[in-house]
Amino acid sequence: TEFGQSQAKIFLPSFEPAQMRTFGSALYLAVLLAPILVVPAFALIGLRAGDNAVRYIGKFKIADPSTGMLYALMVVFSGWCFYKVVATGYPIPELLIDRSKGCDARIVRRIELFTQFRYVFYAFVYSTLPLISTLFLVKAIRGRQVADFIGFGVSFVLIFYFYALIYMKSPFLVYLLTLLIGLLAAGLRWWKAVVIFGCLAAVVFVASYMILDCT
Repeated sequence: TEFGQSQAKIFLPSFEPAQMRTFGSALYLAVLLAPILVVPAFALIGLRAGDNAVRYIGKFKIADPSTGMLYALMVVFSGWCFYKVVATGYPIPELLIDRSKGCDARIVRRIELFTQFRYVFYAFVYSTLPLISTLFLVKAIRGRQVADFIGFGVSFVLIFYFYALIYMKSPFLVYLLTLLIGLLAAGLRWWKAVVIFGCLAAVVFVASYMILDCT
């Protein structure tokens, strides 16, 4: 489609469909359809490996860094992310406020942000901050310290803000699964972990649907 071609040219300005001679070929179809067979196979392998890992997960202990260290790391990493956001002149996602914009405008903006924020920003918001948030939650469950609960709440809000800023909902799933694994590794009973996971997932789902809508 014309929209698809315009998106392709963002990453490859010289893109011309006529030059893509492999379109519709046997190799193209093989690469296109291979995930249908490969992904379920790896999912089955992962399921069996995961069952064995979960049985022994309670025997492992998570390192317990100090609360002050976690706060310092959160400030450093989130501070870098805020620096990148301010440097691009985009502290407030205007497309979330302007509800007249459709899905296409948000998808285009999401792609444009990849070239502005670069890889370090996404590494921090996709992995580093969620890991710090998980450690805050684990410490809060174990120690029942107010500072840890506050740290988790602040990190949760920061992560939600950054994900909303880049118009992404899928990273929430990875973040929530990380929290669930952290709760199980902390020795929390599985049903309590599932309840906490379900409550957080419900909040994220409702809020992200209201804010991010179709993106």
